[in-house]
Amino acid sequence: MKPRNLRIHLEKKHTGKKDHPVEYFKKLRDDFQTRKTVSQVFNNKVSKMCYGLLASYEISKIIAKAESHNVGETLILPAVSVIISSVMKQNTSEIINVLPLSNSSVSRRIDAMAEDVEKQLISYLQVEQFALQLDESTLRDNEAILLAYVRFNSEGRKEEMLFATSLVTDTK
Repeated sequence: MKPRNLRIHLEKKHTGKKDHPVEYFKKLRDDFQTRKTVSQVFNNKVSKMCYGLLASYEISKIIAKAESHNVGETLILPAVSVIISSVMKQNTSEIINVLPLSNSSVSRRIDAMAEDVEKQLISYLQVEQFALQLDESTLRDNEAILLAYVRFNSEGRKEEMLFATSLVTDTK
């Protein structure tokens, strides 16, 4: 738009802004061009949620090695909150909210990871040679379980537990 046309436009449509200097309008333009769009805000939120979900899986892997699955809510989240607020000097509520570590969430993630490992092992065993070893063991109250191990050679892995199942009999 030519300066004369811009002046006429301002006088007709924006009478309150017609006397502002050109720098004012340049600043408005620059602010408009550097604003966050809806997709940028959405992508930022989604990426934070993805990072939170990934962290939740990694923490669930650690929790799986512990005895109790509720340690995520009772110990890890408060510890992470203290670390973030003390070391990083950031508000922890937004970060903690994207870390689902409830007992049920952790259990679901552990089950999903175990299922994925089992699928990988089975798909590997379908195309490679392996040896199968079966063993019977006793738990409390004379409960018998059957353990199945497979031995194979892949990337340094030599042995994996294939399954453990209860036997319908006891050890008597």
